[in-house]
Amino acid sequence: MDYAALMELVTRIGVRLASSGAETYRVEESITRILSAYGQEGRVYCVPNSLFITISIPNQLPFTQLCRMPKRGNDIDAVECYNSLSRRICSEVPDLDVAMEWVSETESQRKHYSIPMNLLGHMLVASGFCYFFGGSYADCLCAAACGLFLGIVSHFLSKLESNNFFQQIASAFLMSGFAYLLACLGLSRNIDTTVIGTLMLLVPGLLFTNGIRDVIFGDTNSGINRIVEALLIAAAVAVGTASAWNLVHSTLGIPAFPDR
Repeated sequence: MDYAALMELVTRIGVRLASSGAETYRVEESITRILSAYGQEGRVYCVPNSLFITISIPNQLPFTQLCRMPKRGNDIDAVECYNSLSRRICSEVPDLDVAMEWVSETESQRKHYSIPMNLLGHMLVASGFCYFFGGSYADCLCAAACGLFLGIVSHFLSKLESNNFFQQIASAFLMSGFAYLLACLGLSRNIDTTVIGTLMLLVPGLLFTNGIRDVIFGDTNSGINRIVEALLIAAAVAVGTASAWNLVHSTLGIPAFPDR
């Protein structure tokens, strides 16, 4: 058995699952099942930013590897792809070289949306939530413009590889300032629905849900980590939005939620 190749296989799958937002139990169970399929005993410990894998080797010291995942996100399609791949490997148990080829094929076949498509999604989500919260058609158009602006800002900050907490504050601040600018121009009458609808793009709902799920499944460390991260992101969004309102209110005298 080529333990180095086996470790590389399970590490790549585990890291892809964890960095795509998969639940802790899914990551650990997928790796454990792959190791068992190849007749090996292993121990796995996963937290949101690190993955520990140990393979027990007969008459030798255990083979352990640690991987850090500084970049994480929410990619449900990737989670589905790698979860299906792990099930396929467990059922067919191919040679390790073939399994690594399957991993490479899965990585190349993943869906990657272009920047224009991503920005279109920002516009549709922002305008949809604005309408849901009671905004007019004009407000929805303004929310779509704010969503487009937010998408551009987020893409630029991601390219700079800025800190996630700072990125959320800066995105919320700049987007809210842009929304108040539209209000100053008379394009948006209900600035509250415009801002709130667009801020839904920054709400860490899936992260918080996965945190609660981890706690329920007994992965307390991972669950608390995710929940705290979600609360910090929410606080960053609130700070950025409040700072924008305070700046605009103090300079232009525009109330945060004007009477309709």
